[in-house]
Amino acid sequence: MCLDPAIKRLLVTLDGSEKSELVMPYAMALSDTFQGEILLLSVPDVPEPTEFGASVDWVESKRAGAETEAWKYLDTIVAAVREGCPAVRTMVTGSRPASAIVDVSRSEGVDMIMMATRVRGGVERLWVGSVTERVVQQTMLPVFLLPVHDGSTPQPQPPVQETSVAALDSD
Repeated sequence: MCLDPAIKRLLVTLDGSEKSELVMPYAMALSDTFQGEILLLSVPDVPEPTEFGASVDWVESKRAGAETEAWKYLDTIVAAVREGCPAVRTMVTGSRPASAIVDVSRSEGVDMIMMATRVRGGVERLWVGSVTERVVQQTMLPVFLLPVHDGSTPQPQPPVQETSVAALDSD
């Protein structure tokens, strides 16, 4: 069986935070290497109006505002990367991030999902974010995770120390 490792369409999830944007240089590098397209996805942080009863008008208003802000945010990202990555599209959809990410990855035929994930300290550091965990569980696609530590930038890994082992003959 021969696998084609080409990555022609990347799905990059952005939640509106600067930390989520830290994945963009990696996405741009992969897009450039494989001459692929980047699809930027933002999922509004407001439920779909159909999930409510009496307060549908209020939810529709909040949802419309959140969608408008998400489109504006993605437009600023596109403007910043357009010169280095001309094949970029945007999408605002869904209300449950993990489900929306997986659904869009399927409907758009992406080859890889890319996202930043916050790394927590202490016992919490053993767990990735709940959205990240659900995406990884629900997809068969490769998922590129950029760990973002409390602070602002990804922390470099310590250098690997090379160790030489020599057998000594005691005879």
